[in-house]
Amino acid sequence: MPKLGDNIKSAILVEWLVKEGDNFNKGDTLAIIETEKAAFELEAEDSGIIHRLMYSNGDDINIDKPLAYYIESISSEQKELEQEQVKSSNNLPKKGFGDILKRILFTKK
Repeated sequence: MPKLGDNIKSAILVEWLVKEGDNFNKGDTLAIIETEKAAFELEAEDSGIIHRLMYSNGDDINIDKPLAYYIESISSEQKELEQEQVKSSNNLPKKGFGDILKRILFTKK
């Protein structure tokens, strides 16, 4: 997320560059947001699949609100390891199994 001034309380979502169901990688630009002073690119901090967009283009969004939810991608090696754990123990791993739903937040950094 771009660094925003301490006095910024909201911004306009100018345009989503992704849609629900899209895959994205860390560093991809997901959206353009605009404050009173400038427009910023919202960059992905992880890789995953867009699950749900919470706002539409043109919406005014408050700081610390989720802009979207995504499913975190896990590596094929991690998936294989977890599947082996399940086979060998007949129990599901306590955490990390499958995809994880996460938020894309609009925050001050």
